[in-house]
Amino acid sequence: MPDKHDKKCVTIISGNLAGGGVLACAGLGRALQSHYSVQLIGSLFGAAPWSGLQDLDYEVDILPGGQFPAYTRTIKKILGRIKGDIVIAHQLRLPSFGIGLMNRVRKRIPCALYIDDDDLALTRPGRSNRLRDRLRTPNGDLYTRLVYRYRQRADAIFCGSEYFSSRFAGITVPFGRDASLYDPQDFDREALREKLGFGPSQTIVGFIGNPRPHVGFEDLVAALEIINDEHCRLLVVPVGKASDFANDLFRKMSVPVQVLEDRLNSDIPSLLSVSDIVVVPQRSGDVSLGQLPARLVEGMAMAKPIVTTKIADIPDLLGDAGIYVPDRDPSAIAAAIQHIRDHPDEAASMGKRARRIFLKKLSLEAMAEKLLPELDMLLKRAPGKRI
Repeated sequence: MPDKHDKKCVTIISGNLAGGGVLACAGLGRALQSHYSVQLIGSLFGAAPWSGLQDLDYEVDILPGGQFPAYTRTIKKILGRIKGDIVIAHQLRLPSFGIGLMNRVRKRIPCALYIDDDDLALTRPGRSNRLRDRLRTPNGDLYTRLVYRYRQRADAIFCGSEYFSSRFAGITVPFGRDASLYDPQDFDREALREKLGFGPSQTIVGFIGNPRPHVGFEDLVAALEIINDEHCRLLVVPVGKASDFANDLFRKMSVPVQVLEDRLNSDIPSLLSVSDIVVVPQRSGDVSLGQLPARLVEGMAMAKPIVTTKIADIPDLLGDAGIYVPDRDPSAIAAAIQHIRDHPDEAASMGKRARRIFLKKLSLEAMAEKLLPELDMLLKRAPGKRI
């Protein structure tokens, strides 16, 4: 391992340090910091930075977001603060890849891309906004479509799924988690359950993440209503505050639900440990087609039996360590949950298999094994020559 004073520096640019996407940036940095010095820099488009930033032990540089023309000053500040010998921009957005390309032109510093979401699909609803508003929004649809046209200018493209790798001619590097933090043996499950008010006879279905239409949360709610058992409870841990969409669903639900908002990212492993089942009812659609859901990887890391759909890379990574249900089928989800409840030994075995797969394919070490050789080669090449 090189001496810390001899290490090259990697700068990771996030398009929004308040959004859930910064989780991938943080993980990239943690996967790389044993080999490089790491800087995470980006704009804040939101009330507060993502809580997990405070857990990072490498440099984090947060600059204000805002709208054009004022955002031009932030772009200049970011360009002036980038330290990396190589840049990795997260997503095809102006505040990330757009700035990375500007830095590449100014300093001849290679700029790689990491893609794990469909930016065109995510920003498509913004096309209905007024043109004036669209021109002022750095993360909006107009600038995203412009940046998308320059995707081939990236010196390397890394993708979170095979779908995106095929679409962008990239290298597949699924986003992983720290196996030392996500270790089921480190938690007193029963004590944590008691602290949250869960009884020993209750089945806790965990949903870690933001309830949104494409993640199938409504299908999970409908499944629990079919089960209709007061001993089967839902635990929801959104990123930050629950959305208006989620709160509206919570009000309409007839099943018991406990919502834990504004929890630190470091709390997620312990909250997963209290769950008996993790359900990932991803719906097929433009937004979800290439996604590898974070809560799937986290559930695998914590050795939980998983109920999910065959969307994107999920079946290739999860293998036989989960139960698959058809897309948008609450009855099938209900049957799968009940099967796991009725067969605890099989559920435990399923969880152990999921943990083994996680350690092999989805840990930070697995990410580093794929990233480091490619970045080392890229540092030896001139910008413009793709890996």
